[in-house]
Amino acid sequence: MGLKQGERTVADYSIDFRTRASHSGWNSAALRDAFLHGLADYIKDELVSHDTSLTLDGVIDLAVRIDLRVQTRRREKRQGEIQHTRPPRSRGGAAAANSTPLGQQFEDPEPMQLGRTSLSLEERERRRKSNLCLYCGAAGHYISGCPAKARAHQ
Repeated sequence: MGLKQGERTVADYSIDFRTRASHSGWNSAALRDAFLHGLADYIKDELVSHDTSLTLDGVIDLAVRIDLRVQTRRREKRQGEIQHTRPPRSRGGAAAANSTPLGQQFEDPEPMQLGRTSLSLEERERRRKSNLCLYCGAAGHYISGCPAKARAHQ
């Protein structure tokens, strides 16, 4: 019960927690409650609006996803503050006048969105590392076999 997330990411905390939990002999409900107890306050605050009666694996997955989103949002805020304090960098020549400021460049349009938007680099990388579909974000398939993409294009 003394294990805490502290300054670590939820993913790092969960690895340490699972290692210790495997030797505890506690049942799954007790492990889930101990995991929730050790989370940092900012994660607990976000979990208030979610169902935490999930299994330990479900709670860990939810907490990791929330932590990734919170960290991404913090980076976005910092980048926004930086962009407001500095003018966009020039790339030189006539092309620079028509160029997009840093942070607003897009690789591919994100599916299922209107207009020209894209997944953030962090979200794209997270989905790739987690073997999630780049179109809908679900597990079990890739963009080439995405049922949501197929429905959207019918």
